[in-house]
Amino acid sequence: MLDSFFSFLERKTDFMTGEATSGAAKEMVLKSFDKYYQVAMQRKVDEAEKNRRADEERKARAEAQKKADMEEYEARKRQQEQEEEPKIVEITEEEEPSKDEPKWLR
Repeated sequence: MLDSFFSFLERKTDFMTGEATSGAAKEMVLKSFDKYYQVAMQRKVDEAEKNRRADEERKARAEAQKKADMEEYEARKRQQEQEEEPKIVEITEEEEPSKDEPKWLR
Protein backbone atom coordinates (compact mmCIF):
# COMPACT_ATOMS: atom_id res chain seq x y z
CA MET A 1 0.00 0.00 0.00
CA LEU A 2 2.77 2.44 0.89
CA ASP A 3 4.72 1.38 -2.21
CA SER A 4 1.74 2.32 -4.37
CA PHE A 5 1.36 5.66 -2.61
CA PHE A 6 5.03 6.62 -2.93
CA SER A 7 5.17 5.29 -6.51
CA PHE A 8 2.30 7.61 -7.36
CA LEU A 9 4.06 10.56 -5.69
CA GLU A 10 7.27 9.80 -7.58
CA ARG A 11 5.58 9.38 -10.98
CA LYS A 12 2.81 11.99 -10.97
CA THR A 13 4.06 14.76 -8.70
CA ASP A 14 7.18 16.68 -7.89
CA PHE A 15 6.87 15.76 -4.21
CA MET A 16 10.27 14.07 -4.07
CA THR A 17 12.20 16.10 -6.62
CA GLY A 18 10.56 19.51 -6.61
CA GLU A 19 11.59 20.56 -3.13
CA ALA A 20 14.61 22.81 -2.61
CA THR A 21 16.25 20.27 -0.35
CA SER A 22 16.10 16.55 -0.78
CA GLY A 23 15.39 15.92 2.91
CA ALA A 24 12.20 18.02 3.05
CA ALA A 25 9.98 15.29 1.57
CA LYS A 26 11.37 12.72 3.99
CA GLU A 27 10.90 15.15 6.88
CA MET A 28 7.26 15.76 5.90
CA VAL A 29 6.57 12.02 5.73
CA LEU A 30 8.23 11.39 9.10
CA LYS A 31 6.39 14.33 10.69
CA SER A 32 3.07 12.96 9.49
CA PHE A 33 4.05 9.44 10.59
CA ASP A 34 5.03 10.67 14.06
CA LYS A 35 1.73 12.52 14.43
CA TYR A 36 -0.37 9.43 13.77
CA TYR A 37 2.02 7.17 15.66
CA GLN A 38 1.47 9.27 18.80
CA VAL A 39 -2.31 9.10 18.30
CA ALA A 40 -2.14 5.32 17.92
CA MET A 41 0.05 4.90 21.01
CA GLN A 42 -2.29 7.09 23.09
CA ARG A 43 -5.27 5.04 21.90
CA LYS A 44 -3.42 1.86 22.88
CA VAL A 45 -2.68 3.24 26.37
CA ASP A 46 -6.30 4.39 26.80
CA GLU A 47 -7.63 1.00 25.71
CA ALA A 48 -5.27 -0.82 28.09
CA GLU A 49 -6.47 1.39 30.96
CA LYS A 50 -10.09 0.79 29.99
CA ASN A 51 -9.49 -2.98 29.94
CA ARG A 52 -7.72 -2.83 33.31
CA ARG A 53 -10.67 -0.99 34.89
CA ALA A 54 -13.13 -3.42 33.31
CA ASP A 55 -11.13 -6.35 34.71
CA GLU A 56 -11.13 -4.81 38.19
CA GLU A 57 -14.89 -4.24 38.02
CA ARG A 58 -15.44 -7.78 36.76
CA LYS A 59 -13.33 -9.19 39.60
CA ALA A 60 -15.18 -7.07 42.16
CA ARG A 61 -18.55 -8.25 40.84
CA ALA A 62 -17.36 -11.87 40.88
CA GLU A 63 -16.10 -11.50 44.45
CA ALA A 64 -19.39 -9.92 45.55
CA GLN A 65 -21.35 -12.69 43.83
CA LYS A 66 -19.16 -15.32 45.49
CA LYS A 67 -19.73 -13.70 48.89
CA ALA A 68 -23.50 -13.55 48.32
CA ASP A 69 -23.55 -17.18 47.20
CA MET A 70 -21.59 -18.23 50.29
CA GLU A 71 -23.96 -16.31 52.58
CA GLU A 72 -26.95 -17.92 50.88
CA TYR A 73 -25.33 -21.35 51.22
CA GLU A 74 -24.67 -20.78 54.93
CA ALA A 75 -28.24 -19.55 55.50
CA ARG A 76 -29.69 -22.60 53.75
CA LYS A 77 -27.37 -24.86 55.70
CA ARG A 78 -28.47 -23.31 59.03
CA GLN A 79 -32.12 -23.55 58.01
CA GLN A 80 -31.70 -27.20 57.04
CA GLU A 81 -29.99 -27.96 60.35
CA GLN A 82 -32.84 -26.28 62.22
CA GLU A 83 -35.40 -28.27 60.26
CA GLU A 84 -33.58 -31.50 61.09
CA GLU A 85 -33.69 -30.83 64.84
CA PRO A 86 -36.69 -32.41 66.55
CA LYS A 87 -39.43 -29.93 67.36
CA ILE A 88 -40.55 -31.77 70.46
CA VAL A 89 -37.96 -32.21 73.15
CA GLU A 90 -38.52 -34.99 75.65
CA ILE A 91 -37.73 -34.04 79.22
CA THR A 92 -37.40 -36.70 81.85
CA GLU A 93 -37.90 -36.22 85.55
CA GLU A 94 -34.18 -36.47 86.20
CA GLU A 95 -33.45 -33.50 83.99
CA GLU A 96 -33.87 -30.11 85.50
CA PRO A 97 -35.60 -27.58 83.25
CA SER A 98 -33.40 -24.80 82.04
CA LYS A 99 -33.91 -21.23 83.15
CA ASP A 100 -34.57 -20.15 79.58
CA GLU A 101 -37.75 -22.22 79.33
CA PRO A 102 -41.07 -20.61 80.14
CA LYS A 103 -42.69 -21.57 83.45
CA TRP A 104 -45.61 -23.35 81.85
CA LEU A 105 -43.18 -25.91 80.37
CA ARG A 106 -41.75 -26.78 83.79
